[in-house]
Amino acid sequence: MNGQTGDNTVRKKNAESIPQLHHLNTILRAIRNVNQLIVSEKDSRILIRKTCRLLSGTEGFLNAWIVLFDEKNRYLDAAQSGIGKSFTQLTKLFKS
Repeated sequence: MNGQTGDNTVRKKNAESIPQLHHLNTILRAIRNVNQLIVSEKDSRILIRKTCRLLSGTEGFLNAWIVLFDEKNRYLDAAQSGIGKSFTQLTKLFKS
């Protein structure tokens, strides 16, 4: 294999991995932002609502939902962003 063919192979692999790297960096930024929320927001209800909005606003993610249960698996609270009214049916399931 000559140098040019090897260079083309490396370029092709790098070009294929760029969208994956972009996606992973986007996820890491969202995680960092959620971590900052955790540190600053002490109210769990507000925290899960803000987290859902933040995650659904992240490139590549259309919606997010979080459901909290206590140690006995009893429903405590839920939040969503980007799902809409159909989430009401889902929370009814979790409550039962």
